[in-house]
Amino acid sequence: MEAARRADEAGFDVAELHAAHGSLLHEFLSPLSNQRADEHGGDFAGRTKFLIETAEAVRAVWPESKPLFVRVSGTDWIEGGWDVEQSGRLAELGVAWRDAPYPPQYTRGKWDDVVNTA
Repeated sequence: MEAARRADEAGFDVAELHAAHGSLLHEFLSPLSNQRADEHGGDFAGRTKFLIETAEAVRAVWPESKPLFVRVSGTDWIEGGWDVEQSGRLAELGVAWRDAPYPPQYTRGKWDDVVNTA
């Protein structure tokens, strides 16, 4: 969270969590890479928990007046991986999945679509 504080102090207007393309956050989302048997693995709720916890922690130090974007992969493009259906379920939690340049943003306990809030 220190990086988010420093980015704000440096004058950045937007922060982005990268949960796509094999990043650590994406590895938690994908059932192919996430083989955990704890609260951060297994079913959809478990696999999305780390992303939500991370977004909440960053949002706690990132100013409400500034957007926090979250980039996600729409699909792993392989059977048994993260797919469009799961991206849709993530959208139902409030994450409006889209390709750039319209990433979703996280605002105090709720995912918003930047397009609809700008």
